[in-house]
Formats: sequence, structure tokens, C-alpha cells
Amino acid sequence: MAGLTDVELQKAWVGGEDVSVLAANEFALTVQQNTGEFCLTIGHLAPPPLSGSPAEVQQQASQLQYAYVRTIARLSLTATAVRELAAIFQELAADQGLIEQGE
Repeated sequence: MAGLTDVELQKAWVGGEDVSVLAANEFALTVQQNTGEFCLTIGHLAPPPLSGSPAEVQQQASQLQYAYVRTIARLSLTATAVRELAAIFQELAADQGLIEQGE
């Protein structure tokens, strides 16, 4: 009897329409040394609301200590999943003309 790993099934994504689409523009990737898994943290950085003259905006900006990033997801990935995700991004970037194929 063949195991599940011997059978290739088509994927049917379900529930995607129930999940909010969030803008992401900040990413951090760390490796868990004890497990070898990767932790991908995805966030969104919105510029602080500054107003006034250019001098006032500069003054307000100089008072800031941090640019706050709101975490929107944390994902734990195996090395295999990281390779699959990298391949997906490489293919997408090549298809969109962002990189040369094979870069």
C-alpha cells in the first residue's frame, strides 16, 4: 500500500477569502538554533504623522526614538519551506522582470 508521500495530490486552497489582506513592508528572519527552524516575522511600518513647515517636521522627526513596526504575522518555517518560498519568490521576480532568470 502506497503511503501519502507516494501520492501527489492537487492543492485546493480554502478559507483565503476569510483572511484579511494586510500591507507588509518590513521583514525579519531568525533561526532557532535549538530546532533549526526559521522564524519569519512580517510587519508594517507606517510613517509617523508629522505636520507643519519643513523645519517643524524636521524638529518633530528628530524627537522620535523609534519607527514602530506593527507585527502582522509570525511564521515558523522548516528549511525545506524556506527553500520552497525562495523558489516561489525567484520565479515570481523573474516572471515580473525584476531579476534575470537564474540570478
